[in-house]
Amino acid sequence: MIIHDPTKTSRPAAKSSALVEFVDLMPTVVQIALGQKTPLCPPDSSQVKLCTEGHDLSPIMADPAGRKDVRKAAFMQYAACMHDEGVSLGFGHDGCDADDEPMVMGYAMRTRRWRYIEWVKFNKGDNSTAPAPDWTEVVGTELYDHGIVDSVENVAESVNAVADPQFKATVAQLSKQLRAGWRKERRELQ
Repeated sequence: MIIHDPTKTSRPAAKSSALVEFVDLMPTVVQIALGQKTPLCPPDSSQVKLCTEGHDLSPIMADPAGRKDVRKAAFMQYAACMHDEGVSLGFGHDGCDADDEPMVMGYAMRTRRWRYIEWVKFNKGDNSTAPAPDWTEVVGTELYDHGIVDSVENVAESVNAVADPQFKATVAQLSKQLRAGWRKERRELQ
C-alpha cells in the first residue's frame, strides 16, 4: 500500500513493515484532511454518520522505521464454491453460479509471522436468518510461516505447516484469535 501525505512534503519517502488493510485508508485520509479520529463502527452502523472498521495509519507514517503497529493482525475473507471438480478439500473455484453458494468460506488472518486460514461451512441465510459461518464444520486449515527468512521451503506459501506437531499451540492460539475477529483486536488496541 502506498500513501502520500501532501501536508508533509519535506518528509522523504519511507517503507514500513506494519500490517495494514484497505479499510485503513479512510480513517487515515480523514485524520490527514480533517485532523479528526474516526470512531469504530458499531455492529449495526446504519444510523451512524461516520465510522470505520479500519485504523488510522498516521502514527506509522510519522515514524515508519519505529515499527509502530496499529493492529496485531490483518483479516481476510474468501468465498469458495462446492463443485464436483474433486479439489482436495472438497471446494473449488469462486464462480458461485448456484443460488445456494458459496457453501464454504475461508477466514484468514495475517500476523507479523503467520498467515492462518480456516475454511468453514457457510450458511447463506434466508429471510429469517443472516448469513453466517458454521465454526463447528471446519473443512480445512492452513498455516504459513512468514518468519522463515530466505527459505526455499516457504516460497509463495508453498508449505502448509498446520499439521506440524511443533505448531500445535500456535494453531490453537491463532484459531482463537481468528474466531474472535477483527473487532476484538481493534478494541484491545484502543
